[in-house]
Parts: sequence; structure tokens; C-alpha cells
Amino acid sequence: MRPYRSKFKAMAYKTEELEAKALEVITKNKLVFIHEIASFMGISKQTFYTYELDKLDSIKAAVDLNKETIKAGLRKKWYDSENATVQIALYKLIGTDEESDRINSQKMKHDGEIKTGGTIIFKNFSDGD
Repeated sequence: MRPYRSKFKAMAYKTEELEAKALEVITKNKLVFIHEIASFMGISKQTFYTYELDKLDSIKAAVDLNKETIKAGLRKKWYDSENATVQIALYKLIGTDEESDRINSQKMKHDGEIKTGGTIIFKNFSDGD
């Protein structure tokens, strides 16, 4: 009996060629997630990770550049917007932690007095009861 052979021939790739193709699709399609790249390249995810394309600095840098470019564009649109909700979102993003906390939280006033609707009984548990 003959051993099983796939009717599909295994493809042989060169890492440099895959890297070039990855950089091309990242730029052309403005990709921002590593896991999207293989689909746009027309290869399997297994091939993408077998050739360790996800670990290449050039690919990481291209994805990061797309992310930063998109974020900068959004911040500009938010800054130019007349929509108060969008402006608050931008302020939360670029403000200091203190400014962000003030925008995110409700201001509560507490005078130190605690009022209850019923009786509270305190028991001392140190007596072994």
C-alpha cells in the first residue's frame, strides 16, 4: 500500500520574498493587526508564523506606523470637531491623570454624617462569642 500523499504540492518560500510581500500588503491596505497580514498575502497563517514573519522588526514597524498614522488622523479630526462629546474624548485621551479623573468621575459631597434607616448592632467578637 502506498503512503498517503496530498494532491497539493508544498510551496517553498523565501523569507525575504514573504517579508517584501507582507510590507506591500500592510502599506497598501493600511493593516494594523499582525494576524490580518497572512490573509491579504494569500498564504496560510501557519506559513506566516512558520517563517516567523510576525517577529520581523520591519513588519512590526510597518504595522506600528499605520497605527500611529491612523491615531494622529483621528486626533486631528476630533480636535477640529464641533462635537462636544468628541472633544471630551480627546481631552480624556491627552489630559493629565488628574484632569482625566475629574472628567470621568462624579463630584460627590460628603459631610461626614452617616444616616441609616434602621438599627445597627455592633457586637464585640473578641470575647470568644
